[in-house]
Amino acid sequence: VPPRAALRQALRQATGVLLVYFAAGIFHLGYPYWGSMAVVVVLQKGTRVTLMRALERICGSLVGGVGAALLLHIAWPAPLVAVLCVVLAALAIALRSVNYTGFVVFLTVLFVTVTALLHPGEGIPMARIADNTVGSLVALLSVLTVWPERRPGLHATLKAALQANRAYLNAVESHAPPARIQAARRAAGLASIDLEITLHDPGWIVQRLRRRAPEDQADLATLRQVAGQAATLWHERLAESSP
Repeated sequence: VPPRAALRQALRQATGVLLVYFAAGIFHLGYPYWGSMAVVVVLQKGTRVTLMRALERICGSLVGGVGAALLLHIAWPAPLVAVLCVVLAALAIALRSVNYTGFVVFLTVLFVTVTALLHPGEGIPMARIADNTVGSLVALLSVLTVWPERRPGLHATLKAALQANRAYLNAVESHAPPARIQAARRAAGLASIDLEITLHDPGWIVQRLRRRAPEDQADLATLRQVAGQAATLWHERLAESSP
């Protein structure tokens, strides 16, 4: 990991943990270390990945907390609940690399059940939900505000994508060699992907709401038209050259 990226991540993690510490005192969180752990796990390098991880953890904690509350309400004998915890641990481990939301669901039920067995008390499921929610939101806030990454603006990315797709269309219309067309097609595709990432990046939500100019709207419509024309003409050319 480059030193700059490692330092950025360390500052974000430290800021998130400190914010959870203050939030625990303000909101009187029952198990604040759950919130700190949520910050460490949820906070990723990019805004989009952090947002998805935060939503998955919040939803998984909510479903798992409700399931744990129902399980504790049934109040099975402690030995049977202990055996069930082993099954929950196995399911959580199995789902870790398959589906993060499912992993959090079973992990939440496991943590709440084990905590209730060791230290019986009221409100443990709600505490788990609240702590994970606070930690996930703090992680998202940290990645958005602490040393945010500098990316090309939406306007510049849109212009670059439009230029690349026009070059692709010009190459097809001028009957350029297939190698040149393939290179232009690849460049247009990469530029379009960059634009889509920028359009849906949570870090640009405020900017898009504030700075989406009529010119950008027109360029976006033109881009879609140019990309469609280039793809249509290229496939027609391929169809004509095929035996």
